[in-house]
Amino acid sequence: MVSIIVPVYNVERYVGDCIESLLTQTYNDIEIILVNNNSTDKSRDICDYYAQSNNNIILVDELKQGLGCARDCGVKFAKGDWIVFVDADDLITNNCIEILVGCAKEYDTDIVVSSFTYTLNKENDKEEEVTVSLNTINDYFFKAFIEDDEIISPFKCTGNLYAKHLIEKTEFGDIKFAEDSWFTPRVTYAGKENKILWVEKPRLYCYRQREDSLRHNSKGWKLYDRILAKQKTMDYWKENGEIDLYNIFFNDYYTCLLLDYLDIVFYDDQAEKKLIQQKIIIEKLLPEAKKHCNGEIILRPGAAEIWDLLCNSSKIIQYGFGNIGQNINKWLKRLEVDIYSVWDINGRSLGLDIVQPHKLQDEDVTFLIAVQDKKVARQVEKDLRNYCPTCKTVSYIQLETALKYGKFERFLPFIVEDYLRGI
Repeated sequence: MVSIIVPVYNVERYVGDCIESLLTQTYNDIEIILVNNNSTDKSRDICDYYAQSNNNIILVDELKQGLGCARDCGVKFAKGDWIVFVDADDLITNNCIEILVGCAKEYDTDIVVSSFTYTLNKENDKEEEVTVSLNTINDYFFKAFIEDDEIISPFKCTGNLYAKHLIEKTEFGDIKFAEDSWFTPRVTYAGKENKILWVEKPRLYCYRQREDSLRHNSKGWKLYDRILAKQKTMDYWKENGEIDLYNIFFNDYYTCLLLDYLDIVFYDDQAEKKLIQQKIIIEKLLPEAKKHCNGEIILRPGAAEIWDLLCNSSKIIQYGFGNIGQNINKWLKRLEVDIYSVWDINGRSLGLDIVQPHKLQDEDVTFLIAVQDKKVARQVEKDLRNYCPTCKTVSYIQLETALKYGKFERFLPFIVEDYLRGI
């Protein structure tokens, strides 16, 4: 039997679809364990309806908050020899469990990892040749870190098939956010003697991306938890003498350490004082990060000069005010760089003035192009040369590295000092 464990927290709009995707499985020997985790909407009522209507569904309540605690609770109730975790706002294909179990039996392995997608439609349910690869733990994690994000993730625990005896030895614990960053490497390592089977095709698991999900609201304590989870994982590899795995994970760890530190500082004015120890770790590991060619600490030539231009421009106008542009705008404000106005209608929603470039022909203006699309950016630069020949233009790549320089200069100055020594 396969026990499918579904933590449920305030997902009334999605949980019904999730459960339906489980009930329509072509593999029949399953039980579905719905773990209500203090929902305040109608999620529990929906789960109760399905539990009353289906003999293979049970509903339990877990008062400890967090996905990890809810999953640990579900494992205690599981009767199956195999465990699959599914998030209540996600979906699986109707042949998902059948393929995972079939592969586990055929290749005699305790872990079968599924590939994932962000869109699920009838095409996913069509018969497709099953493509798999059998990997050592080192090979698996190496592939997971370099493959396309829409195929595999090194920390994804959802949609994977685990032998129950592995799960019983490896709890998620009480980390509330990024709990899988701590769980998945350990449970994978526990099954290292039996190689990890990765189902490359078809893609069996569908993540639903929604703005109000836990993963998309990474602020405050959630960022602290993510750093903690990754720190514990790195310590775990060291304790077990797994230097190759430590090196594979290091790039991700240091990037998280660095970017989450800056995000926490952004959301909390007092964070720098709270994170003194974290800052010491970032500085201590900088030489190792440079050896690993960590992309997040690389400052392109000219970063200091472009940042100086932004800090001293009398009038800055920003083109592009979508999600990326708004995030850039927030950081510029945090770093006390004033934006005069924007050339984007989206700016009106935040009460910003909208400017027409052709009216600025003789003014000393610096334009920031805050869009990633290279084709759009090139056209904008061309238009600006026609509209305002005297205007200075900062491309997205220049803006990105200059902003990175500004963040480091303010909050992690030793990285800037190291960069300037190398010029």
